[in-house]
Amino acid sequence: MDKDGPWVASIVCRLWRAIVLSCPLAWSSVQLDLEDKVRRAPLIDDPEWCIEEDSEQENSNSNRRPLDLWLERSGNCSISLSLILGRICPTALTIYDVILKFAAVMDRVETIELGVESRMVADSLLYMFWDKAPRLRYLTVKCGRQFQETSRFWEFEDVVIKSLPVAITKAPALRGLTLHDCTFPDGDNIAYRGVRELSLVDVKCPSILASFDGLEVLNIESCSFNRARVVLPNLKSLKVRDYAEAPEDVLLTIRAPALELLEVKVDNPYRCLTIKSETRNSEKAEIEIDKVTRDFKEKMDTQGSSLVKFARHSPMIKTMKLVNVYVKDAALITCFRRLSHLRSLTLIGSWIGGEAFKALSEQLADEEVAICQQLKTFMLESCPLVRGTMLKKFIDARDDGCRLSRLGVVRCEKILEEDIIAAWLCDLSASLQIDYVPWEEAVIVPTDEDEEEYQMSGPSIVEETECVDPDPFERRKDTSTLAGRSPSTRKKVTIEHIFRDQDLGPALKRQGPRAVVVHDMFFPNICR
Repeated sequence: MDKDGPWVASIVCRLWRAIVLSCPLAWSSVQLDLEDKVRRAPLIDDPEWCIEEDSEQENSNSNRRPLDLWLERSGNCSISLSLILGRICPTALTIYDVILKFAAVMDRVETIELGVESRMVADSLLYMFWDKAPRLRYLTVKCGRQFQETSRFWEFEDVVIKSLPVAITKAPALRGLTLHDCTFPDGDNIAYRGVRELSLVDVKCPSILASFDGLEVLNIESCSFNRARVVLPNLKSLKVRDYAEAPEDVLLTIRAPALELLEVKVDNPYRCLTIKSETRNSEKAEIEIDKVTRDFKEKMDTQGSSLVKFARHSPMIKTMKLVNVYVKDAALITCFRRLSHLRSLTLIGSWIGGEAFKALSEQLADEEVAICQQLKTFMLESCPLVRGTMLKKFIDARDDGCRLSRLGVVRCEKILEEDIIAAWLCDLSASLQIDYVPWEEAVIVPTDEDEEEYQMSGPSIVEETECVDPDPFERRKDTSTLAGRSPSTRKKVTIEHIFRDQDLGPALKRQGPRAVVVHDMFFPNICR
């Protein structure tokens, strides 16, 4: 909701005013952008602009919102506070006046977001903001790099906010802490032991995590580590997002024996160097290509080794998502063998290939798969080495006790529509849900005329066909005979073609389990 939404709604008409004033929850979110508007005139199109400190009375939007009245209208509801002091900081008297007004309602504040360009100012604010905040559960402190067009003076400041332990001690119910480009004093501090959720962005944290022995959720984004081992015995969820393509630093640092969710995302996937056309056949170009290839193989070895070591110490993982993490099949197989509790696996931009699928499809003497027996959800996106035959054998091997519940294939260039249908036919129970988005080299953007034609033609195209199961596997024949059915039993398949993401859910619900929904990504009657 817009930060001035309740105030604007209260002046639309009498009916709206009566409704808004009778709803204290609408006033429970307070967002203040405190800037010295006398020194810098507000810009109407500036997202940082707000009217709390606007001094230009001739502007129709410059009426001050009385903070006292806003807090009074919130009644007894819990308060969520966002205080931004970016770019040009207001006077100390203005800040102190705001803090005094919040002192009377600090017993109702549950969430505080503090955005300050200078870490020194953030340190001072946290020291005097509250004497006691009994209901405060989530605290966010954003500094430095979160602000645009900065003067860059903050680069020379100390990254440590020394008053942070004191502020946390005054909030005994604090559960979640988020830090952007700032950190807390190192050492085993008892103030951190009540924190259960921690998010770090642009933070250098070599050993500070050791103080959070009760941590259950950890989110790390673009942080640096010196690989000093840290054991987090209660950690359940770990999400790593790295811009520098070095997630292995985090995986080699943290030991989480009780971890259940692991998500690793690299935002800048590895790309080969672009060679100019005039030097493409030159000796220099060949040297560059060899160097890129060698670096890429080393990156795969490093990331694979770190993932295997991490899985060795976190055998309880149930959900794993890897985005642009390049790992060889051998490392993936070793990792899968150690994750016997894995139930959901998502691979995006992965180079998983035939060896890994062969291991996932390998059966024991009792016809159960050898690894990942509890796997129920398997999602693949932009995986260039995956073929239709791999999926077919994978699903067929898991048709009995280790049956898969959901399979997602999104933009995998070697997976065709007929491969999806063949894989679906391998599911004797007809309970497997398959989400499929075909790969296209160039996606056509529909015009307004195409949209009108689409609306007239309907959201989907449904066709019915009768297929003979061509699967020649011996195990399939034996199973069909024992069930009293002919091996050549015909299976009616309903195929529904949809053309928009929002049509996928309704199509699956409408057709039920005995259907294949194909996401064509093209409007009807448009040539590809």
